[in-house]
Amino acid sequence: MNHLIDPYLFEQQYAAFRKYVYEKSGMPFGSFKHNHYTRDEEGYKYSIHLKGTDALAFQAWKKSDIGTGDIVDATISAIEFDENNLVQWQARFGEAARPHHPLHEAKNTGTKIKEIETSLWELFHEDKDAQSFENIVTIFGKKYPIVAYLFFLKDSSRYLPIAPTYFDRSFGYLGVEFKTAYKCSWENYIGFISVISGVKALLSEVISSEVTLLDAHSFVWMLSNQMEEEGKLPDVSEYLSLSETERKTLVNARIGQGQFRKWITTVRLII
Repeated sequence: MNHLIDPYLFEQQYAAFRKYVYEKSGMPFGSFKHNHYTRDEEGYKYSIHLKGTDALAFQAWKKSDIGTGDIVDATISAIEFDENNLVQWQARFGEAARPHHPLHEAKNTGTKIKEIETSLWELFHEDKDAQSFENIVTIFGKKYPIVAYLFFLKDSSRYLPIAPTYFDRSFGYLGVEFKTAYKCSWENYIGFISVISGVKALLSEVISSEVTLLDAHSFVWMLSNQMEEEGKLPDVSEYLSLSETERKTLVNARIGQGQFRKWITTVRLII
C-alpha cells in the first residue's frame, strides 16, 4: 500500500487551503497559530489535551493505586468534559454504547478493575506502546477514537486523535492509498501517524513558522471536514485521469520550479 503523498496533489490542496482560509479570515494564511480562523477552528485540540491531561494527572499515579478504582475515575474525568469532541462520550445511544463504557462497568461492578488499571498504568508510565495499544484495544475493543485519544493524552507530540472516515477521505485527496476505517491496530495507527508526519514535513517547507504534528493533523482534517463539505477542494480530475507514467512526466517537468522542487525533495527524504 502506498503511503506516499503525491507532491502535485499536495501543491493543489495546499493552494486551495490558503485560498479557503483567506476567504474565512480576511487575511493571508501564514501559520495555524497566527491566523485567527485556523486558531479558532482547530486550536481547541490543544485545550482538550491540556484539560484532559490535567484531569488524568497520571504523573501523580502510584502503583499502589492499581485496583483501587482511582485510575479508572481519573480516566473517566479525562474523557467526560463538555469541550471534548474528540471522543463521542455522551450517552446519545445508551450508556452501553459509549466508547468508554468498560470503565463505567468496571467502576460499578468492581470487575476487571485491576486488569484495566494495570493496562492504563503501563500505557502512561512505561515505554512499551505497541503492547499497550493491544492492551487498550482489549479493554475498549477496536474503537479507534477512544484508543487514539488516550495515546494523544500520553504524548501529543507523537500521537494524534483520529476520526477514520474523514482522514481516509483526506488521504485520498493527497494521493495516499491508506485506510484506517475498521483497521484499528498498532501497525495501522503508526501508519496513520507516518502519513501525518509526511504532511508536516511538506507544510514545513512552505510555512515559515514552526509546524507541529497537530497542525498537520488540522490541515488534513480540514480538507474533508470543511473544504469538501463547502465545495472548496480544487478540481484535480484532469490530473487523476492521467496514467501513472503521464503523472510522473508532469511532476518531473515541474521539479525545477522553485517550491515544487522542495516538495519533491521532501517526499523523497520521507521515503
